Amino acid sequence: KNLIQGGKLVKPYRNLLAILDPDDPKSSGPIARWKIGDTPAGKPDVAFAQPTVSPDGKEVAFILGMDTPNGFQSGLLMVAPLNTGAAASARRLVGGNVNSPCWSPDGKLIGFAVMTPGGKSEIDTVPESGGDIKRVTTDGNFFGPRFSPMLPKPQ
Repeated sequence: KNLIQGGKLVKPYRNLLAILDPDDPKSSGPIARWKIGDTPAGKPDVAFAQPTVSPDGKEVAFILGMDTPNGFQSGLLMVAPLNTGAAASARRLVGGNVNSPCWSPDGKLIGFAVMTPGGKSEIDTVPESGGDIKRVTTDGNFFGPRFSPMLPKPQ
């Protein structure tokens, strides 16, 4: 789509999660988008944050939330196929004040930080396909989780 119309830059999207492949422009395009004008007046816009691609390059985990006057407010940890138009098949994994998703090296788990009702930030994991959430830390203020690389098993 031409982003210059009548000599002016036209912003078609308020928020966009997209693939840009300089080597294959045909595979580039939006995964999820929120168009300008999609939000009723006075309501916050839908926003996407902190995308991270799975180790096998087939999926993307991201935070779905709201763009409010006070900044981004997280709401859901989502996973979608890494291809254009995949928002329709995105899976909700976790709801709440979540952030900083990261993939385990084998791609089976997603770690993330979550704000607890008591005001602490803990680290949890969830299977990439959804399921039971496991608390990894307790009574702390933890942010930005990352998995260590997989080490070979001792012989």
